[in-house]
Amino acid sequence: MCTPSPGESGRSGRRMDSKYSRLLSWIKSKAAGAQLLLTVCTGSLVLAGTGLLDGLKATTHHEAMPLLREAAPNTEVLPGERFIDNGSVIVSAGISAGIDMCLYVVARLHGEAVASSTARYEGLRPMEKFELSSRAFENEADIPDLYTCRGKNISPPLAFRNAPEGTESYALIMEDLDTPVGTITHWVVYNIPAEVGGLPEGIAPGRLLENGISQGRNGMFRFGYMGPCPPWGRHRYLFRAFALDRKLPTDGAINKRKLLRLIESHILAQAALLGYYPERG
Repeated sequence: MCTPSPGESGRSGRRMDSKYSRLLSWIKSKAAGAQLLLTVCTGSLVLAGTGLLDGLKATTHHEAMPLLREAAPNTEVLPGERFIDNGSVIVSAGISAGIDMCLYVVARLHGEAVASSTARYEGLRPMEKFELSSRAFENEADIPDLYTCRGKNISPPLAFRNAPEGTESYALIMEDLDTPVGTITHWVVYNIPAEVGGLPEGIAPGRLLENGISQGRNGMFRFGYMGPCPPWGRHRYLFRAFALDRKLPTDGAINKRKLLRLIESHILAQAALLGYYPERG
């Protein structure tokens, strides 16, 4: 069962109190001589109490993300990651993610063939990572003119694959990473139903779409897709997809910042697709 760690429930994520100092000291002493230290689910909150996550990256059960941030202020908390390898410290999200982590460790120590045979013996599916892709362009390739201001400026087709169990909806953010003023939001979409395998080409502007899909405000305060159109240079455009455990309330004020705040504790997995607007002579 994945529950708040001893001393954490009801404490809003504060470090485990002195009642558990003996346990924390024991974990820390054992960790000093361990080749690998693994945690599953909210076990990361226990490691936070020892200080062993300081300076590292970590994840935990999606409902415990706020607790982990408060318990480990010197740790980079990454929601949506199934597991994170810090070298000698590896942490996983929920219990099923812990199985993925264990197979990953078997592969790391003994090779992919042993990990695959272990998965088959235990009746487990091979590890599958949540993916975002487009039939219009490959990851880290140029975005075709059709989807930019050089062409029709319509949204590209996108596909979601290998969503984790429990996914209720998807959200999507597209942004320009290379503007002089920081990132600029080009597209915000949310409440994409879990049964929908992606988004078709040419999504119309507007706040509410069919199937309950909603669009938030882009950097020009409009509801819908804004294609790449930088005044100069080669720019990177990052599409980020989030698999969520719930649908969100429809809100006409949603932009990138508000969306990220709303989904923070509901991200089961995330994926990215990077495209370029090529510089033309």
